[in-house]
Amino acid sequence: MRGLYFCLLFVFNCIIAFAQDYNETQNAFRTDAAKYLNSDGFSVEYQDDGLKLKSEDVVYYLEISKEDTRPLYVRFRRYVKYDNSLTKAKAIENLNDFNVKYGVKAFCLENAIVLSTEAYVKDISAFEYIFGDMYRQTKSAYELLTE
Repeated sequence: MRGLYFCLLFVFNCIIAFAQDYNETQNAFRTDAAKYLNSDGFSVEYQDDGLKLKSEDVVYYLEISKEDTRPLYVRFRRYVKYDNSLTKAKAIENLNDFNVKYGVKAFCLENAIVLSTEAYVKDISAFEYIFGDMYRQTKSAYELLTE
């Protein structure tokens, strides 16, 4: 019984150790980013790993790394599910040299393709400066992918 108790205590401590939360700098950045994106016309929801954004009925994700604080590492993503017009085979065909030519990373999952732009930013003003490009590149990548 005593061994079981220590085993459970150990597992609980491991869970707490790995369940990181944002620090003050990251929380402030996430709040400022949500305000900026909301004023830019996005519908914004808070998530454990960043923000969920919606614009023109398309869902995007802004992931904020919990490990990096100075500078902050952010990833802007769109998940595109396969359907009749975009199959996994067509996506793989269109991705030939895609990651080399464009500023957007694209990779296939089992049920979707992920379009991702990434950057290190020192503060919210740097994010505001580059976000428009991240958004346009992701939209453009989607259009190229679905041609």
